[in-house]
Amino acid sequence: MPAEQTGAATGVNTILRTIGAAGAQLATAIVTGSGGSVGGGSAVPMESGYGTAFYAASVAAAAALLISVGARGGARPAPPYGPTRTPVPGR
Repeated sequence: MPAEQTGAATGVNTILRTIGAAGAQLATAIVTGSGGSVGGGSAVPMESGYGTAFYAASVAAAAALLISVGARGGARPAPPYGPTRTPVPGR
């Protein structure tokens, strides 16, 4: 990656990590929010909570797939012989 694009790459990385963390928090909230109670009153997640969380994850994955397929149209093709080099004066 060229040095002048490092800032943009770092920003995209941070955004994707934040979205991933939000997704994990959503799944945790769905699973724990579906809690029932057993004998002593302790909350145990119900199986339906896991199904709902997996359904939400599959919808998010499908949306990510559609976005990524749509975003591919603007990509530039790689140069045919690799990156170009800038000549260094005096060599």
